[in-house]
Amino acid sequence: MNAQRWKEIQASVDSLVELGATERVGRLTLLASRDPELCQEVERLLAANVQASAQLACIDVAFLSPPNPRADPLGLAGRTISHFEVGEPLGAGGMGVVYRAQDTRLARPVALKFLLPAYSLDAVAKARFVREAHSAAALDHPNLCTMHEVGTSDDGWLFMAMALYEGETLRARLTRDGALPVPESLEIARQIAEGLRAAHAVGIVHRDLKPGNIMLLADGSVRILDFGLAKARDQNLTATGEIIGTVSYMAPEQIRGNGIDGRADLWALGVVLYEMLTNRTPFGSEHTVAIAHAILNDQPVAPSTHRRDLSVVVEEIVLRLLAKNRDKRYASAADLLENLARMTPGLGARDSVRRQLRRVRHALSRNRARFLAVGIAAIMLAALGLFRSIATVTGAPSAAADSTRSVAVLPFANVGGDSSNLPFSDGFADELTTALGKIRRLSVMARTSAFSLKRKGLDAREIGRQLHVQYIVDGSVRTVADRRRVTANLIDVGSGKEVWSANF
Repeated sequence: MNAQRWKEIQASVDSLVELGATERVGRLTLLASRDPELCQEVERLLAANVQASAQLACIDVAFLSPPNPRADPLGLAGRTISHFEVGEPLGAGGMGVVYRAQDTRLARPVALKFLLPAYSLDAVAKARFVREAHSAAALDHPNLCTMHEVGTSDDGWLFMAMALYEGETLRARLTRDGALPVPESLEIARQIAEGLRAAHAVGIVHRDLKPGNIMLLADGSVRILDFGLAKARDQNLTATGEIIGTVSYMAPEQIRGNGIDGRADLWALGVVLYEMLTNRTPFGSEHTVAIAHAILNDQPVAPSTHRRDLSVVVEEIVLRLLAKNRDKRYASAADLLENLARMTPGLGARDSVRRQLRRVRHALSRNRARFLAVGIAAIMLAALGLFRSIATVTGAPSAAADSTRSVAVLPFANVGGDSSNLPFSDGFADELTTALGKIRRLSVMARTSAFSLKRKGLDAREIGRQLHVQYIVDGSVRTVADRRRVTANLIDVGSGKEVWSANF
């Protein structure tokens, strides 16, 4: 590495090391698009810096007293601010600290959120904080946090008073129990969507929806918390280009810094639903820039890969929410709710086949031209070979056959039990039935009758007798290394002899 290159790396690290995680992601994503090699070196050094800081922290512990888990970040516990008696801190977010408090006027517990000192002199941050109060106050919905009032203490602390909910966050539940039952996951997602529908209806986008901002109450209801990053329509309080939100739940357009709408919240809901169903995020990584890169460029692994009992209908909902092009997501939370309401449980084996077909379509889309050329050629060769064999056995040339011959095509056996072969075993038989059906003087039995008898376990000759056809096409599909071998056989029902066979 030459001196000039090292200076570039050092300058990039110096400019990024003091930034917050989300702003750093934006810078690194831009750097990766311009100079991937430089970005890789910078990310490696930043990771080393984090590791070194962690090791130094261990040394600090040896000389300093252990931290108090109930530490008061702002020193407000025990004070009276306005008509609120401030209690212990409940947690801290990106912009503020939340305390338990008692409303002395109405004799009720509340949550008081105070703006962090670092933002107290920042006009944009203060405006965003006040906007949260006004945005939340405009929302009255059973799935949204209730905001009571906003005010300023005598010594300048800006605060808002919100309803205090007894329960646990979805993050705490996932940490304790892992993946949730499918019905419970869908019910939580439904209630989140209900809350988002209400917020989006008045032009408010949450922008930081995640398990830590979702409260599960004892009565089974769900509340969306912390609209501190909410963005009212047509407002631009992030003119500096700052990326706001938690990277793992950011939509692609949010990472790019483009304008966002309610569909960014639907993306985040897709990540949350994926996590509830699988106990992992769809774009997991140890480094924020790698997560951002994956969100922008990689397709999520199908959730059924991690959870085999997952209905294909549920999986399709999750993957539609995670469409990188927001025009391909649900247009609104209302559309998602309609889809959830139409869901039919217990689709059984049909779900498995539909899922496999979707995976095959996805895989083949990357090499569609080759698949179509090879697939169509194989099917037509099979059809031509079958018909010539039929004509030969009956003693009539294929071009001048004067009598109609009958044939039924059975679903091909999946040899070896590889579930990814299912679409090929049925799909090849379907296409072959269609191709043979286009040949004159050849009567082809409808697939429904042939398939249903095959599912009953009858052998080929017996199926042929019951269907009153002269010939049966049977076959198999097996995985060989990284390819699939399809074998097709033509059987004379009367004699039971195999009169034609071919591999594809």
